[in-house]
Amino acid sequence: MLILLLYLAVLVAASTGAVARLPRWLATIGSQLGSTRVGTALRQRFGRGRPESDPAVDLLLRTLELRRLSTEVQRAYATTEPGKYQRVRASVGAYDDVLLECCRAVGVDPPAARGPLTTIERFDVETCLLAKDVQW
Repeated sequence: MLILLLYLAVLVAASTGAVARLPRWLATIGSQLGSTRVGTALRQRFGRGRPESDPAVDLLLRTLELRRLSTEVQRAYATTEPGKYQRVRASVGAYDDVLLECCRAVGVDPPAARGPLTTIERFDVETCLLAKDVQW
C-alpha cells in the first residue's frame, strides 16, 4: 500500500511540474514512472494529461526552433574552437529532428532514413517545407 501511495505521489508531482521540490532520487523515479503506460493511463483517467494544443501554434514553435537551430548550425561550422566536429554533429542532428517534426506537422512524408539526414535528403525536406509555405 505504501508503494502505491508513493507511486501516486510521485506521478502527481511529475505531471504537475512539482518535481523540482522532490528529492533527487524521488524525482528520478517520478520522471521514469510518468513515461510508462501505467502513468499515461492514470493521467488520462484522472485528467492530469496535457491539454490539446493548437496545430498552428505547434508549427509556429517548430519554425522558431528551426530558425534558432539554423543559426546554431552556422555558428558551429564557423567556429575555430576545439570540439568543432561534436558541435556541428549535435546541432545538425537537432536541426534534422525539428525539420522532420515540421514535416509531420504539415503532412509531408519525411524520408525513412535512420540516423542523420544526408545533405540531399535535408535539401529535399527543406524544399518540400518551403513548397508548403513553411518559412524559418
